[in-house]
This record gives sequence, structure tokens and C-alpha cells, in this order.
Amino acid sequence: MQRTQINFRLDETEYQKLTTSARAYGLTPSKYAQKLALDSRLVRPRLLPEKQQAAVRQLQGIGNNLNQIAKTAHIDPESVTADELQQLRLAVQKTWQLLK
Repeated sequence: MQRTQINFRLDETEYQKLTTSARAYGLTPSKYAQKLALDSRLVRPRLLPEKQQAAVRQLQGIGNNLNQIAKTAHIDPESVTADELQQLRLAVQKTWQLLK
């Protein structure tokens, strides 16, 4: 079986942490990193990447709308309508549904 080499970079603090942990298990830093990688359990993402991107776009839009409403409310508090706030509330609910 052909072996493949994987390289990764660490800053000094990260390397010291890896080395200290490896010593505690009586392993070299390389063997310790290999053991961590092979023994780790992958967690399946709750959302597919497409849904994540859609949720991020919706949240960005909600954030923009909220900023515009806040700016308007600071200038003229009575200019913000209940309808605008309701639309924002519905957008948040729609995003929550996407995340479930």
C-alpha cells in the first residue's frame, strides 16, 4: 500500500501545544497528529452547503434591512411603520424555518 504524506503548518504556540500533548501520550508530534486525525469522529453538518448559503444571504438581507430601519428610526422615530417591522419579523421566521 502506498503511503501519502500530509503537511500542515503551526505557529510556535500551536506546535508547543501539540508537542506537549504528544509527550503526555508517549508519542511523537507526528504520530499524535495522525492518531487525532484517524480517531476523530466527523460531525455531519446540519445543513447542506446550499441551504447554509441561502440562510447566510437571508441573514445578510435581514441585517441590512434592520440597519436601514434603525437609521431611519434615529432620524424620525415615527417614520418606521408596523408593517416594516412585521416584514422583518416574517423574514426572520422564514430564515429560522430554513435552519430547522
